[in-house]
Amino acid sequence: MPDTGGGKRRTVSGSRDFSTSDSFKPTENVGPLAVFANELGYGMMHSAVGKFQLYDTSGALLRIAASKEAVARLYRRKVLSRKRR
Repeated sequence: MPDTGGGKRRTVSGSRDFSTSDSFKPTENVGPLAVFANELGYGMMHSAVGKFQLYDTSGALLRIAASKEAVARLYRRKVLSRKRR
């Protein structure tokens, strides 16, 4: 899938690349949880059981996904597509 973010490419704790518009940067580790946030205020948690949880800017859970790739697809579909309209 082509990069639609229009910015530099960055990696987040693994091999999956995220574009600047949807890059989730590590913010902290809370016990077994890895917490990430992006420039728009959306958050993502990676739990000890391997699930990824996507949160909106108010902290409400949007979706749970099995991989970083699935989170990236959800984020692009749910968030970025709405901002471009």
